[in-house]
Amino acid sequence: MPRGYLCIILAAVGWLVLGAAQQPKEATKQPAETPHQNIEGPLQDIAASLKQANEPSEHDKPCGEGDDKRSSDLCAQWKAADAAQSSSLAAWILGILGTLVGSLTLAAAFSAARWAKKAAIETEKGAQAALDAVAVTREANRLSEDTAKRQLRAYVIPEDHGIVNFFRGGKVQFNVSLHNRGQSPAHDLVCTSIVLPTDGDPDLCKIKFPKNLYQRSRSMLGPGQSVLHINDAQKRLSEHEFAMIRDGATIMVFAGIISYRDIFGKRHLSTFKYHFKGTGDIVRTAFDLSACGKGNIGN
Repeated sequence: MPRGYLCIILAAVGWLVLGAAQQPKEATKQPAETPHQNIEGPLQDIAASLKQANEPSEHDKPCGEGDDKRSSDLCAQWKAADAAQSSSLAAWILGILGTLVGSLTLAAAFSAARWAKKAAIETEKGAQAALDAVAVTREANRLSEDTAKRQLRAYVIPEDHGIVNFFRGGKVQFNVSLHNRGQSPAHDLVCTSIVLPTDGDPDLCKIKFPKNLYQRSRSMLGPGQSVLHINDAQKRLSEHEFAMIRDGATIMVFAGIISYRDIFGKRHLSTFKYHFKGTGDIVRTAFDLSACGKGNIGN
């Protein structure tokens, strides 16, 4: 039971006891009081007691904002509640700020990553473009160098080919003139040739160079110069051989290989292939040769 109600009950009991003890004595001395006068006093005491009981104790007194009562339990509870509310609000605000800062940081990191990726792609494109430019430059330099080499190198070409000493008992000679039409000397020039008889198409005549049946000459040929290569390894013509060649039954094939080295150290190979076929009315001893359809390859 609350302390205030206990005080009220004790006051009422004490008042009743006191009134019962004093009633006979006062009845003889004083005139009887009216009922209103008898009740008014106790009611005032009860009202005072109730008022005193309703007043909060020192530990139950509330405190307003800014009022710090350290002896009040209720004030301490309100202070704790206010502090908890302030901490919760501060934590909420800090959480919002942290989320906002984290979102901004993430967005900035994402944007930086995108720009870094774009920069890397552009850098790669630039590097590839630089490599392509280097490759193009190298190719242009190579082509320019090749062009210069082609313009300056030696070109040995077989020209002025013919046959001489074509008569009965004659030792036939086949010759070809080698001309350097280039701008520099042809070093270590070697010409190897052979004369072969055939009774078929000279283009189909297979050229081989068996030992003791070919002629070889060596020289160094300057630009604009020429040298005569002669193949005189044939035996003297008999009556029958001369008649077969004269009448076109046998075709004489003159073929060879030209090898030389230019001033840049590169070796070049060329081939030539000519033939002679009689018409039956030969009265001369020297004739030009005809080029075969195959076997003339320049380099």
